[in-house]
Amino acid sequence: MNIDIARDGISEVARVLKPKGLFYCNLIAEKNLAGEFFGGEKIVNTQHEKGTVQSYFDKNKIDNFFLNNFEFVSLEMHCIENVLNGGWSGRWHLVLRRK
Repeated sequence: MNIDIARDGISEVARVLKPKGLFYCNLIAEKNLAGEFFGGEKIVNTQHEKGTVQSYFDKNKIDNFFLNNFEFVSLEMHCIENVLNGGWSGRWHLVLRRK
């Protein structure tokens, strides 16, 4: 989804969640050619989701997204490397507590 829609969704979660309430989400991650996490957006070209916007997250983008309304309980990066073709995928797993 577009980053503005995601930001609005997170604001709504913060609005309706009780103070100290817990929220779990997972976010897609990708590394650039330098091996650094990419925190931008791409238009999907594969048939399954062709033409949709995919938002990727790095730690800085996660902080900007959540730290106004939440504190981290847990922040984990789960990486999967396809040894056969060199492909890589990852997901951020977050448990957050509303301030």
